[in-house]
Amino acid sequence: MNYQDPDECIKKMEEILPEIKSYSEKILTETDTRVKIIDLILKEALGWKEENIIREESIKEEKGTKYIDYIFESNMNKFIVEAKKNDIYFDLPICRNKLHFNGIIAKNKPTASALEQAINYCQKKKVEIGVISNGSQFIVFNILDKKNQVYVFKDIEEIIDKFNIFFNIFSPYSNSNMGLERILGMTEIQAREMPQYSKKINVEKIYSDEKINRNPIDKYVQEIIESYISDLNYDANSEVADELYCTDKNITNYESVINNLLRDDIPKMDILIQDSSNFHNDFLQIQSNNIKKIERPAQTLLLVGGVGARKNYIYKEIL
Repeated sequence: MNYQDPDECIKKMEEILPEIKSYSEKILTETDTRVKIIDLILKEALGWKEENIIREESIKEEKGTKYIDYIFESNMNKFIVEAKKNDIYFDLPICRNKLHFNGIIAKNKPTASALEQAINYCQKKKVEIGVISNGSQFIVFNILDKKNQVYVFKDIEEIIDKFNIFFNIFSPYSNSNMGLERILGMTEIQAREMPQYSKKINVEKIYSDEKINRNPIDKYVQEIIESYISDLNYDANSEVADELYCTDKNITNYESVINNLLRDDIPKMDILIQDSSNFHNDFLQIQSNNIKKIERPAQTLLLVGGVGARKNYIYKEIL
């Protein structure tokens, strides 16, 4: 099975769904919830390998030693899971998937307590993504999110319905940071702060108030557009629109010519342009002088430059 393919993963998830539902009719211990449900979802459906899962890692605190239920880590993904037994129900709103730590879920003691525990583990282990789960419900968060948001999967059926989101967060081949950032809109997490004022380059123009000179064929085409096409509704006049559509196979041969004809003459930016007509000769002369200064000719010549730097051409010119 290819666990990198979400289509295959959701098929597997649907296969194990009856087994998962059968456990919902029973009260399981936390250990059984982990082994019989959470392991089944993350290992069997998503493909996490045992060597990439750490269980019961200890954390020493003032009140004693605590144990982290799971740490999942692959080359691309890493998150902590705090598991609860399946009869601890997270009381969640039916109509929303995006919630806040300090919002309505804080009013539910089991949910708030489990979240606080998972957040503490993430902070101690410096792992950004944390999850709490009772086997059928999953609540995931990023401790760096300044909005204190969580994303909620309310039951197994919703995991199936929103499997693309579930896969993008929990798959060993996904990046949960990127997946959560995309769905929660964590705009506060930025590589750098935005400047107070950003000046766009296109506002610096010579004669910025001057009217843009339209392309040379505009005055001829505009009459056709206004007379025949401007009021054309495709749905109401689909046959006419189809007749107007150009299907000439040679149209691509004239694409660059047409683009040049349709290009408008936009006012230039107010930037001084340096004359580079002698750059090529000046550069070669400088390099030739540097090589001539070498008293003893080198047996090896190394030219360093990026793609398009014309290394072959310079080599031929110099030698």
